[in-house]
Amino acid sequence: MNFKKLLHTLPAFVLACVLLLSGCQSTTVDQQSNTEHMGTDVVIESGVDETDEEPEIYGDKLWDRSLTEGKLAVYAMRVSNDYPSDSSVSHAGDSQLIITPDGKTMLIDINTPTNASIVVATLQKLGIEKLDYFVLSHQHIDHLGGCAILFRYIEIGEMITNDHLNTGSGPYRDMHKLIERYNIPVTYAYEGDVLEFGEQVQVKFYNPPRDFDYAGGTAQQNNGSLLMKMIYKDSSFLFGGDLYASQEDVILEKYADELQVGVVKMNHHGYGTSNTKAWVQAASAKLAYGQMTDVVSDVVMGRYQASGATIMHTGLDGAFVIYTDGDDTYEVQAARDRWNEAFGTNDMENGYMVVE
Repeated sequence: MNFKKLLHTLPAFVLACVLLLSGCQSTTVDQQSNTEHMGTDVVIESGVDETDEEPEIYGDKLWDRSLTEGKLAVYAMRVSNDYPSDSSVSHAGDSQLIITPDGKTMLIDINTPTNASIVVATLQKLGIEKLDYFVLSHQHIDHLGGCAILFRYIEIGEMITNDHLNTGSGPYRDMHKLIERYNIPVTYAYEGDVLEFGEQVQVKFYNPPRDFDYAGGTAQQNNGSLLMKMIYKDSSFLFGGDLYASQEDVILEKYADELQVGVVKMNHHGYGTSNTKAWVQAASAKLAYGQMTDVVSDVVMGRYQASGATIMHTGLDGAFVIYTDGDDTYEVQAARDRWNEAFGTNDMENGYMVVE
């Protein structure tokens, strides 16, 4: 990959405020001693109605590393707190963890300041003290907001992001002060770059182009999100951050034949601003998943269902892990069985199913 170095930590009082907001979510994080180890169409939204019955939780299975040993595993984090955005829409952001068959680790995004401790506590529960890669899909608070918590408690081997210098954003500036404080090496990824992730997993980048223009506000900044296809033998996953429909169209013109995958994360949290019919058809995924709290888009879910994909969503199924031997068959272990019929049921039993 062709990368540029980046050097750019929170003032102490800002860091303290962020940690205070986030720390109340997890006693695991709070009790861990800290060391400075890193120096050396239309959106139609439907609320998911919960039942009065408390669903059975299968966390003993979900967080058991022996379940996915020797497999490629993708964990979708379930968080609990909405966070006010600058568009007056309150929501929780993205964060997913990947563990390769040979034990390499990558976290894609770190959610909001109020949810970061949940993510970090989950990493600790899985026994992860260091991430080989922290990938930031783009420079928005619902993807980078938890950096203060992440960088404090988890060692980062390398950070990968786009080259958007969003200096007008306070959270962005704070993140780069933290990068400098913890001496985290940062690289920029572009369309055409390839990352060898462990011995058997390859990551191909399809966005953004090197000459991408981020001017134009939030939508254009979302369009600069990293688009990554992760390939392990015959299995594959697609991660596209917050890509909007307009950039999906640009990418499809060039790469439609390369985007078919087994599993796709719905762009932009599954909002109707993304995931066009053409995009869904190109991905032709067996399994599509969304990640937020309890708000999902009828339009987007309907498109993926119509394409034949099995639907998973943290608002419906809790946290879950998707894992594979590389044979294009995907096992899923969720925190719970789906407890209502919104967007259909699935074939889970004790939170487990196989998608072939």
